[in-house]
Amino acid sequence: MNEMTSALITALKAVNLQVPCIIDTLLAGTLPARKQREFGGLLIALGELLKEYADAGERPAQVGGTSPLA
Repeated sequence: MNEMTSALITALKAVNLQVPCIIDTLLAGTLPARKQREFGGLLIALGELLKEYADAGERPAQVGGTSPLA
């Protein structure tokens, strides 16, 4: 697994670990605005990373015929 794939997987796992608690505290009405903003920032960063990953996968093959994501 290359560095870009590893970074994306790490970010996805970080979000995945927080989602159950975020859901529970949102439903309970106890998630502070500060935490909402922090989690929103994490989701935005994840989205940007995923877009970069997708863009890298669409680029023409590098010299030697391999994808940058291979």
